[in-house]
Amino acid sequence: MKKIRQWLEETAWALGPDLVLLAVFSLLLAVCMVAFHGSFSILHASTIMPCVGMLVLLAASFVPRWRGILHDDPGVRREVRRVAWATTRDWFPLVLILLVYGNFHDLTHLIHPETVDATLQRADQAVFGFQPALVMQAITRPWLTEYMTFAYALFFVFPAILLVRLYARGDLLAFRELSLALSLCFYLGLVGYLTVPAIGPRYTMDFDVPLTGYWMTDACARMWLAIEKVQTDCFPSLHTAVSTISLVYFARLRAWRFGRAILVLVTPLVISLWMSTIYLRYHYGVDVLAGWALAALCVTVAPAVVQTNYRKRDARSLAALPSP
Repeated sequence: MKKIRQWLEETAWALGPDLVLLAVFSLLLAVCMVAFHGSFSILHASTIMPCVGMLVLLAASFVPRWRGILHDDPGVRREVRRVAWATTRDWFPLVLILLVYGNFHDLTHLIHPETVDATLQRADQAVFGFQPALVMQAITRPWLTEYMTFAYALFFVFPAILLVRLYARGDLLAFRELSLALSLCFYLGLVGYLTVPAIGPRYTMDFDVPLTGYWMTDACARMWLAIEKVQTDCFPSLHTAVSTISLVYFARLRAWRFGRAILVLVTPLVISLWMSTIYLRYHYGVDVLAGWALAALCVTVAPAVVQTNYRKRDARSLAALPSP
């Protein structure tokens, strides 16, 4: 047992926590696919943009070295291969999360065919004393619906800004910390979707006031419907969790140049996104509470795991150096 534990520790240290998580959930996905006779698909709408983004990053790493590549400089070619491998290693796990997420998403109706929307509605009533989505009808206005749609669509924008800026600055420790927090958030969110499947107030409650905007609302609703083939993704609210994680890291990194100004700009947008999850009738109030709780867990666990992992790496690297 001691050797097995040592081997597991060595493997986890070498791979990094993000790849370990990816391996665990990929194995779980494979088991579920076999057990529930699911079908695996590679092309998901939600993976296209991250893949394009990673290719842009790879291309950007080649641009400063293009003269050396054209002149067939061996040193430059080795550097390009090193940078390309490092960029792929750092970003590809984030892309693969969405691939795992999309396939798990399609399995939800096989694993847990019955939704639990009635239970979540009762939970809202118990916690708040009313149904938040119904109460929001009182403030529904076309212009506000458009703004809420805009805020809701910023879901991926906040973490993307942080990840790209951290990577561009070469702050790999903070990049890996945020990457792990987001990975953990998505994977634990998947567990919530599989065990507490719900389709949301929009499809299960009777509203007196329709959600009408100008042009963005209907177009975005159609787009999200096309991306999310199986809409049992309410509990917890990943829109809430991911945006909260982003806000925490905007606050932690406010020492950046213009960091405080960015935090002041981003904070009302994140709060608007939280409100939009209920205003647009995608989530129950308890989904948002669960999203905040999930974010709190992730921003606490990720720094501890990453710091421990890289302290071990640095200690082993120093131990491997020859004695003077």
